[in-house]
Order: sequence, then structure tokens, then C-alpha cells
Amino acid sequence: HPYPRLHPRRGQTIIDLEKNRVHASVIEAASQSGKESLSEATIPREAVAKMRHVVVEPGDILYVPPLWTHHVTAFDSAMGPPVSLSLWVESLSSDVSSRVAERKIPIGLKWPLYLRWSASYAYLLTIFSSLKLDGSASECKQRLVDGVTPTLTKECVDEAALLLKRMAETRYGHIMPPGPASEGTKRYVCSAQQGEGFVLVEPQGEVWEDFIKMDADSLAKVKSGSVEIVRMLHELRPSEKLIVAFDYAEELLLTAVGLSNLYDSLKAIPIDCTVANITKTHAIPPSA
Repeated sequence: HPYPRLHPRRGQTIIDLEKNRVHASVIEAASQSGKESLSEATIPREAVAKMRHVVVEPGDILYVPPLWTHHVTAFDSAMGPPVSLSLWVESLSSDVSSRVAERKIPIGLKWPLYLRWSASYAYLLTIFSSLKLDGSASECKQRLVDGVTPTLTKECVDEAALLLKRMAETRYGHIMPPGPASEGTKRYVCSAQQGEGFVLVEPQGEVWEDFIKMDADSLAKVKSGSVEIVRMLHELRPSEKLIVAFDYAEELLLTAVGLSNLYDSLKAIPIDCTVANITKTHAIPPSA
């Protein structure tokens, strides 16, 4: 349960690890956004049960693995006030995170908003289809990388949607206004393109028909871009994959749809994808 990426405490957890409850400042922010007061029940009990408590004595060294949430409390002793030294070293997770963040997103920022939403969902769902809920590789991961058909299954894409929903809930659930997306927000539906190897997402409702779908070149860029991210993510351990993937998804949505549309985009994530294959495509706007 980390703070959102634009929060001053980015990289920290909203949980007060000394009290095993949500920080008071988060409870206040949730109240102001219309959410019911948060309580200790907000913290997954299994997370509390897995906490490790370690006492470091003089001369001891404690190694904290990359991306592990940790908290330090210093106690005075008969020898006087404590003095500790922290050493930070580069890790594979930080290297992968940097390389992932440097990749250019295959989404035109001049595209109409609904098309940016569609492309963002399609891109992220294709990436997350390579992951199981625990962060390990799904059955679709290797087929996605190798280009073997059928590449995607409904199970892989449905779990991808659940992972995106989990990202939204753990990072914004405590501050996001309750209820559905704002009035006027389009409903998006998705279909797993088995042969082509990516997820196609389309808005429903009255949209200028010629602009509903991206052209074949843009779809190919979404597919190739997602495969590049998948290759990098799977250099990591399962728990690290999820953290880096969630960071990337959050950053991509902020870039593609903007801060003002972020909450609605998180609430409108399409679920329960169908399985299909492309029959036709339309051109994206010439201005893109």
C-alpha cells in the first residue's frame, strides 16, 4: 500500500508500521474525499502476520532486499544513544525500473482522449497478461515473447485486469472518491486477440466511427512495445515484478490521460474480456 507517485511521500507505505494501522494523515485525506474512515481492517491481515521484527545489536549488519518495505526504530541503551549507518547499492530491480521508465510509450499524446484511454488499457493489459496474480510468469508470457499462437487466453487477460484493479485500489483506494466514474466517462470493453497477441480495447457509445480503432501500424507498436516491457519485467523476482509493473502502469496513465482524468481511468478499467481476432481496423486521426 504505497503512496501515489505524485505524493511527497512517494516510495513510502501508507501503513504506520509501529502501530499496524494506516497513518493518521491518510485517514484524514480519505475522509475529505468522501471515503468512510479507514481503520486497522484496511491493512491486509496476512501482511501484518508476515512482518519480521529484528533487533540489531552493536556490530550487526542487517541486509534489506530491494523494494522491501521497512521501518527503523532506534532505542537508547546503557551504552548511550544509538548510531547507525545505511549503505545503498544498485540493484537489478532499480536497473529494470529505470530501463522500463525510459521506454517511449506507443501512444500519441495528440490523439483524442478516448483513444489514449483505449491504447493505455490495451498496452497495460497486454503487459500484465504475462503475469499471474502473485507476480510469477503466466502461461501466456513465453508465447507472448516468442510470438507463438494462440498467444493470449481469456484467463491471462482476466487476471491482467484484476492486477490493474489491484494497483488502483492499493495506491488510490484510500483517497479516490467513492462511486462509479464521472458522468460522461465512456465504458470500455476489451477482447483478447489470440492470434495477433495483444488486447484490443474499444469505447462504447456515440463516438466518431472512423476514429474508434487504431490502425494496424499503431496496434503493432502497442504489441511490440508491450513485449519489450515484458522481457524486462521478467528479469525480476515475482514480488519485484508487481511493484515495478504497478509503478509503470501508474506513470503511463498519468502521462496518457492526465491527472484530471486519473481517477476516472482507474475506475473504468475494463474487465471480463472476450476472446476474438481482429476483423477490421480504422485509421487514427491524421493530426496524430
